[in-house]
Amino acid sequence: MPGGDNQLLSDAIARNSALVLSLPSAGMLRSYKSRFLAQEADGFWVESASNEKPLIQELLNTGQPVGVAFRCGPNKVLFAAPIKRFNAQHAVNSETQVEALFLATPTEVKTIQRRSHYRVRVAQDSDLVARMWKIPEHAYLGDRPMAAQEVKAELRDISLGGLGVTLRAKDGSDPKVVTGQRMRIELKYSEVTLLLDGHVRDPSGGGPGEGIRTGIAFKALDNQLEGRQKLAQLARIVGDLQRDEVRRLRRGA
Repeated sequence: MPGGDNQLLSDAIARNSALVLSLPSAGMLRSYKSRFLAQEADGFWVESASNEKPLIQELLNTGQPVGVAFRCGPNKVLFAAPIKRFNAQHAVNSETQVEALFLATPTEVKTIQRRSHYRVRVAQDSDLVARMWKIPEHAYLGDRPMAAQEVKAELRDISLGGLGVTLRAKDGSDPKVVTGQRMRIELKYSEVTLLLDGHVRDPSGGGPGEGIRTGIAFKALDNQLEGRQKLAQLARIVGDLQRDEVRRLRRGA
């Protein structure tokens, strides 16, 4: 596969990246989570949807293409390709076998930009820890806020532009936060402590006691020397977590 978007596909196969496999059926699409397994000269292997054997056999017989979508950084990559072979015992390694489909190399690969910043998931056992306080707009970020202003923050994901979090009050109840609420954010990762300024975006509650799910958008960091230094530290954190996510995917975690 020569450069461009096809190179993104080759890289994703080499990383065994996750993907969504869409199987056409009766004018609709049935979508399943899957992953890339291996590449060959005229195509590549993906993990099969094991409960769709009759449909897969029909698509194999007719040559009707299936849809594949995967994420690459801030982009979503899409293409269609026909199923060429089915293997009920594809060897992932010396100990593991899975049902797999061999898809032909696509004639066209499309890339759609999804976000300005790539978001990486934060695992529950991650070394990244966040503390947050509700503060007024006129407050100086470096001032230590009152304990009553703190809300418990469970990190879901992080990017150079912000955080995905679930917020709870210190007593476990749902905190009162609104769109635009200013937040003082303290991130700790390894030996790094990073103090950031942010604002709440589109909070939503899943029910009493389930917390408030929302995004926190960081204030622009690249306007001054201190901001650029923080941005570099944040980029290192995101890069480390992204590499950890790739390792987890390779282990099947």
